[in-house]
Amino acid sequence: MERVRSRSMRLVSGLVAVSGVLRTIAIDLHRLSQDIRLMFSGSATDFNEIRLGIGLAGSSIMPGKVNPVTQEAVQMAVSHLIGFDASLTSAGLLGELELSMSIPLAGWTLIREVDLLSEA
Repeated sequence: MERVRSRSMRLVSGLVAVSGVLRTIAIDLHRLSQDIRLMFSGSATDFNEIRLGIGLAGSSIMPGKVNPVTQEAVQMAVSHLIGFDASLTSAGLLGELELSMSIPLAGWTLIREVDLLSEA
């Protein structure tokens, strides 16, 4: 029992691994939203393969233009999540011998990653 307790006090590698999985899912979401954005773009002469609801009206200079705000919001969330993943990876590096001072940072960051990805 003592070995398990000491291991849990010094390693955050499990949290780093979960963060890596979330990062992979986020990257797939980014790619999907980028593809949707491209297929949605254009006028009669461009892609315009799919129709999405109007999230935000476009420019007054270009009538009929619709901004793909939902897809862009997903892409920004993914960028934010990748930053969280880098922070958690850095937290995994901190610590000496039997103690890791980064467990609070790792836990907090992982919770934020899950929240961010679930809302994206």
